[in-house]
Amino acid sequence: MNFISTLILALILRILYLIYRKRKPSFYTVSLVIISVIVWSVKSYLLDYYIIPTSSMAPTLKAGDLIFAKPVDAQKEQLMRGDIVIFRAPAFPSFIYVKRIIGLAGDTITYADDKSVQINGRMIGQLNHHNDHTSTYQALQERNTQQYDYVIDNRKPFVKPIYTQWVIPDGYVFVLGDNRDHSWDSRFFENAVGTPRHLRGLVKKELLISRYLATAFTLEFMKSDFDIGENSLKVISEAQTAEGNDGDK
Repeated sequence: MNFISTLILALILRILYLIYRKRKPSFYTVSLVIISVIVWSVKSYLLDYYIIPTSSMAPTLKAGDLIFAKPVDAQKEQLMRGDIVIFRAPAFPSFIYVKRIIGLAGDTITYADDKSVQINGRMIGQLNHHNDHTSTYQALQERNTQQYDYVIDNRKPFVKPIYTQWVIPDGYVFVLGDNRDHSWDSRFFENAVGTPRHLRGLVKKELLISRYLATAFTLEFMKSDFDIGENSLKVISEAQTAEGNDGDK
């Protein structure tokens, strides 16, 4: 139960208690219930909102951005490559992630050791800018045919994913962060215990909550000092580097 639902329940119980005690609920209590119900209805069926805590979707979404999203029924709504979606983590449903859909049912996704990603044999996007620190690529969103940028951090070593190729079955999507070297996504996701090996890293459609629509503004004070995905990538990278050094001895 989320905060708004809990608030509504508490206020309703308060009103029932006052009625039981034959006391009239205050105007403010009744008004707060009405407002809370309206907010809950809008959030559940019309418009959702989130605050982005990390930079895994930069440069598209920055840490501290307040975004609006449309609640989705993934079984009915047509998802498209390039859609930004908010979803529950495959292995930890209490964790909420925001990433971009790269692969849909029937696609073959390949991730190479040069950090390039291919969909059905074609690389995503074209190089737009390059320097010693970063390489920026432009790719196309299918829904609105607009371009978006994704970034490769040239200072970061290649981190081996769980696989180098995925074939996406019905009912699943493959997602990535636009800030490729600072994103915990389908390349590294763990799934629930008992998930078949070929589904590791993929996100069930039923875990999708909403689809990104727009950014309202940035709340600098809401940036998170701790990024679990970033720290997980660091641990894996260090372990793989140590393993490689041991193998060279």
